[in-house]
Amino acid sequence: MAQNNTHATEARETWQSWQSCLDGNPEGLILIVSHQALSSSAQQACQASFSRLGWGEAPCIWCTWSQHNPAQLFSLIEGLDPCILIATDESLASELSQAYRSELETQAPCRVFGRPCVVLSNIEALLATPESKALLWRCFQACQRLLV
Repeated sequence: MAQNNTHATEARETWQSWQSCLDGNPEGLILIVSHQALSSSAQQACQASFSRLGWGEAPCIWCTWSQHNPAQLFSLIEGLDPCILIATDESLASELSQAYRSELETQAPCRVFGRPCVVLSNIEALLATPESKALLWRCFQACQRLLV
């Protein structure tokens, strides 16, 4: 992480404050939030997908969120300031909706505070069939397109 800019300092301080629920690349640009730790196959699928979209080898920050406090979730996300936000299960939809005061639907890429976001119904289930994997890929691609 760069040492000489406000954004890097904020992200580093946020990482230090929440390190018990964070994993992955501290300089990652994709924040993937879940209520339970993702399987290694789900993590690998996300890393591979975003790498394929041009985000580098290890673009993801993993957050296992158990606080169930929308205000704290908002502070965590905004402190890390990822380029893309992915919520891995629909149980996070309510918390994110409260945090951002915006109704979020599953599998419907949108913007929250200008940031591409998608709430998935259940990422582990979406990796089970070729059809659902294709849906997951389309959601990731749609988030990518929302950056432009």
